[in-house]
Amino acid sequence: MSTIKSHGYENSTGKGFSDVGTRFSESTLKQQEREIERLTKTNFDLQLKLFHAEERLSTARTSPNAAKSQNSESMVAQARLLENTKRELDQKIELLAKARTAIYKLNDALEAAEKQKDALRKSLE
Repeated sequence: MSTIKSHGYENSTGKGFSDVGTRFSESTLKQQEREIERLTKTNFDLQLKLFHAEERLSTARTSPNAAKSQNSESMVAQARLLENTKRELDQKIELLAKARTAIYKLNDALEAAEKQKDALRKSLE
């Protein structure tokens, strides 16, 4: 009762066998794309925090009146915040790079699987 369609083999329920793997890969890719989008937004937020922290630190160091009004604890806290934010930013950039690499590998694997599926389909015809 199986028939050949352009998208793959079909079972008696009418659902293609090859569609299951494709849907799984697509959902995994979509999840990774959402994660990359989330990390990109977080990355932007961290860059913005870093910019403002650097501005505050720069203002405190260059303006004599502002520097006098700020106590040393505040400057130390800002410097720590700046360093922590830079570290977080570096980690997020690294995560983005890893996610991008994983997506490329999954795309390559998907293409290889589709080629293999096409080769099997041709050999069965």
